[in-house]
Amino acid sequence: MVKKLVKIISGVTVLAIALAIIFFNRYSIYDWERLHNYHAPQNIALLADQTTMTSKAREIFYATYPQIQGKTEFNSNCQVKEQTIVLGCYTSGSIFLFNVDTPELNGVEQVTAAHEMLHAAYARLSSSEKKRIDVLLEEAFKKINNPELNQTMASYQKTEPGEQDNELHSILATEYENLGTDLETYYRQYFANRAQVVAYANQYKEVFQNIKNQVANDDAELAIEKTKITNLEATLSAEYSDLQSQKINLQNAIKTLPAYEYNAQVADYNSRVDQYNAQVATLKSYIAAYNTLVEQRNALAVQQQGLANSLNSNTPTVTTN
Repeated sequence: MVKKLVKIISGVTVLAIALAIIFFNRYSIYDWERLHNYHAPQNIALLADQTTMTSKAREIFYATYPQIQGKTEFNSNCQVKEQTIVLGCYTSGSIFLFNVDTPELNGVEQVTAAHEMLHAAYARLSSSEKKRIDVLLEEAFKKINNPELNQTMASYQKTEPGEQDNELHSILATEYENLGTDLETYYRQYFANRAQVVAYANQYKEVFQNIKNQVANDDAELAIEKTKITNLEATLSAEYSDLQSQKINLQNAIKTLPAYEYNAQVADYNSRVDQYNAQVATLKSYIAAYNTLVEQRNALAVQQQGLANSLNSNTPTVTTN
């Protein structure tokens, strides 16, 4: 009886150990099964190359069977959107990337691929490693203290409470440099050259920032030009009233003033008219320059909106007749 009990206990112990081993290695087993006979499509392998993913990162990335999709498919698969500059999602073990084919926005898909791969990598961390990395992420987040990043994380706290460290794990690695020795060492297991990924992020962020800066500069210049136009219009309005009064006075003076005095006043009037007309011409040139600048500014705003729409998977398309 004792021997049977020992065998049962031993069997249960062996089973428990086996289950524990399977549990702690579940992702390794899962990834191995997923990668069996898997060959990454060319566009997916290219993203891995461009972001300098290591062999470990590629295994994680490929195990999610990543797909680049158009609006309809992407919106169907990605119900919860990222709050950052990336357009993708890691859901139910799979990665979906939005197809961004606007040349000016080269880099979006690369950064998104790296970002979502890191979500999958974070899910594979052990509890102890996750705790260690979370501390480093929070320290780096506080040190960076970037207003835009702070706002992004505040949005995540509303939409995905409890996921701040998971999001920081992806965002910091793909968008920020100089994260500290420990984090830099940690991320080397995923990227041979993490700076290349950050460069992609900066590349298309700069596109928007340059347009934003130019629009702001144009708005400031338009305000100055508007003031010049308004002031000149007020001056011309007063001058016009004076000229009208002087004209009436001349019409009355022709009957009372000597010819030489009248002619002197006419000469003065005509001189003022010439000056007035010259100022009117100047005003027209100011207005023309102002309108040209408005067109330039609005064209930039349209371009900015068009690029933003390229990053919005919910923007409807319009077909031609």
